[in-house]
Amino acid sequence: VEGDEWDGGGMFLVPLGDHVFTPGSEEGGLVRTPEPERRVRFTEADDGGIDAAELTDDGTVRLRLERAESYTPPPEALRRWAGSYAGPALPPGIRVEAGEGALLVQLAGPASRFRPLSPTRFVAVGDGPGPPAGTVFSFAEEDGETVLRIVAPDGFEARLVRER
Repeated sequence: VEGDEWDGGGMFLVPLGDHVFTPGSEEGGLVRTPEPERRVRFTEADDGGIDAAELTDDGTVRLRLERAESYTPPPEALRRWAGSYAGPALPPGIRVEAGEGALLVQLAGPASRFRPLSPTRFVAVGDGPGPPAGTVFSFAEEDGETVLRIVAPDGFEARLVRER
């Protein structure tokens, strides 16, 4: 999709029926649909559940997003990333711990849950005072160091290294 027309910022999905929606925005207490030729259509699987979303423009599918199976890592996969991380963009002492089926991240105050997307990527659930929902933590081994990359929905990015 070219441009930022589908960025979703401040957009409503206005139902048109049969799993089809059009983007809309709120103005003066009313929802308006400035571009009704744009559609979001959710497709059904054989079992009746939603299996994908298609973004269309004048009937042409521009992007198809398929539903991913949830990932449940074994406990040792979570423990692999546990430790304290530091970097210039954030205060020292960010603590990552293995929880039940998720990582627990403590910045300041109570820990926040990050659910797994893959063995190396986790997303903030948004149930605590920490990073906002949708913040992604990606872990990697680089030059003998364990690196944590953070990308938040507001565009904030940071690279942290596990302290030894």
